[in-house]
Amino acid sequence: MKNMSLKEIIKSSGKTQQQVADEMGVHQTLVSQWGNKKTKISLVDAVKLAHILGASVDEIAECVKEEE
Repeated sequence: MKNMSLKEIIKSSGKTQQQVADEMGVHQTLVSQWGNKKTKISLVDAVKLAHILGASVDEIAECVKEEE
C-alpha cells in the first residue's frame, strides 16, 4: 500500500487545510509547509495533527519526513 501524503490524509478526514490549521491554532501556510516538507513538524504538533485527522502518529511522521 502506498503511503498517503498529508494532503491526502487531510482530504480523507473530510477537512480542509484551513480547518486543520484552525483546530491546531496555527496558520494554514504552516500546515502546507509540513505537507511539502519545507518545515519540520514537532512531535507535539505531529501528535495533535494525528488526533485531529484520526490518523496514527506514524502515518503523519511518514508523510512529513524529509527525503533522505
